[in-house]
Amino acid sequence: PMVVSSMRNEKLGMRNSCDKREQLSLLKLPSEARIMNKVNNGEVMLEEIYERLQITDYRLQIIESEELVELEKEIEAENLMVNRVILEEIERRREEGWMIAFISDMYLDAEFLSKILMREGCMKEGDRLFVSCEWGARKDTGELYDVVRRELKPTEWWHWGDNHRSDIEMARRKGVNAVWVDAKYTDAERGGTLCGYQRAARMMFGDDTFVTMAADFVAPAYVPYISWMLKQSTGVSRLYFLSRDSYVLMKGAEELMDYYPNIELRYLFVSRKSLFLPYLACNVSAEQMLSVMDKRTLYSKRVDELLRMLGTDREELKGMGIEFAYTKIENRAIEADFLTKIFDGEYRSLLIERAQEARELLLRYFEQEGVMDDVERQMVDVGWLGTTRLMINAILDSVGVRRVGFFYYGVRGDVFGDECGEYETYFQAGELSTMATALIENYFSASPYPTTVGYAYANGGKVMPIFPKGEQFCETEITKANCVAVALLTKWVYEFGFSEGQLRQWAMEQLHKMIDLIVRVDLMPLAVASEFDNTSFVRKMSRKELVQFAFLGAHITAFDKASLALTVGYRFMPY
Repeated sequence: PMVVSSMRNEKLGMRNSCDKREQLSLLKLPSEARIMNKVNNGEVMLEEIYERLQITDYRLQIIESEELVELEKEIEAENLMVNRVILEEIERRREEGWMIAFISDMYLDAEFLSKILMREGCMKEGDRLFVSCEWGARKDTGELYDVVRRELKPTEWWHWGDNHRSDIEMARRKGVNAVWVDAKYTDAERGGTLCGYQRAARMMFGDDTFVTMAADFVAPAYVPYISWMLKQSTGVSRLYFLSRDSYVLMKGAEELMDYYPNIELRYLFVSRKSLFLPYLACNVSAEQMLSVMDKRTLYSKRVDELLRMLGTDREELKGMGIEFAYTKIENRAIEADFLTKIFDGEYRSLLIERAQEARELLLRYFEQEGVMDDVERQMVDVGWLGTTRLMINAILDSVGVRRVGFFYYGVRGDVFGDECGEYETYFQAGELSTMATALIENYFSASPYPTTVGYAYANGGKVMPIFPKGEQFCETEITKANCVAVALLTKWVYEFGFSEGQLRQWAMEQLHKMIDLIVRVDLMPLAVASEFDNTSFVRKMSRKELVQFAFLGAHITAFDKASLALTVGYRFMPY
């Protein structure tokens, strides 16, 4: 029984304190085991456990055993949930006309368990339930199967269960057709801080590879951030979740709005691309452009991509007598040539005009979405450098609108400081590796929305985001699994009141397991994710690439360790 370890009763003076729940479970369980060994050949009901339990902790002595029993049942009822795979099997068999019976080695009574089974859609009127503590017989000895056969007299009998001895071996000894159900923990769930919650979410949504990745890694990474961010939002009236990275974060936060009725959640279509031209309108210069570039340089950037950000292309510039003999910025000389041609050439006046038009359109979008309102608002992003914060606040500054603060998941060591607008971050600089950044941006933050590249007026004068040509809202197996797992686990974790310390430990544990591949992970979902910064994210390496990676230290994919595991298998991984 888990009750004292899960109890949330104010009489105990521990309201949702998981540390104390842990201590109390240790006090109870050894005594419980001794009682079960002494009573009725190991068969004992919950009421008998509490009647015989010698409670020495003063926090529990003030509570009658009957109340402890009811509290345990209350918590059990909150925690128990259906295994979707088994529910589907039950429904198939029911449609075929089979009689359904449930058999359990359990200290909880049949009346209580029947209510749970019916609530979860497993049990219907006319089904039978046999519980060991009421019949004085157990599955693991085979005696409960004798009881069921005597009571129901089946002509054909199939039994599904997840315990090799009780459900399979003993059932077959008694002439029952037994089918083993794989309900075990994944390697990533073993020994984790909240592994039971991960497993429950995984099994609830079908236990496929995408759901497994979401429940074991994505949700543990993001749920603690969502919980922290909302608790930090005291006095905030509106939270803006920035497209695309924050889509899954908003889905989690939506589950907690009953706890935060004074906070409004909104989704804001912005990106570095959609903000760049409006930002440039504040000061059309090479210095302004470089100020929002990583390391303040154009090095390694592709010319065509830079031109798109600047609202032009090679063909238009060629008509103005501006040409580039290179496709990529590979050194300082090429960078200087590019900047001179853009900011000191014939295109400059047209650039100023387009930047100002883009800023006016963006400001209309901000006004439409309430960003300009005089309310306490905060923006939610994944983070790292803070380029979006710099650009948004510079644009707001240019029209005298109060700046907006940001919540970040994590930041780099060279993150833009508070002079670009205030921010709070869940993980400090240096706490997350570069690989964590790639994993979070490329997979954990997958969104059904494409990147916002600009804005345009629609019918009725409303400003709408523009996406790259041919791209539109599209849910994938990755986005669906991430959203349902994050939403469900956010709700569960918050309801059971885990401390911020425990949630942070959970996030760090699972990120470490994923990034360092210290457990076996089905990497197929990561291989589906296409690329990160124009580089393959995870894929099988060719023999040549494998040699280059292993012996020459070449960087082949964004997540080389996962690509290596996918290529050679976990047996040959060099740990």
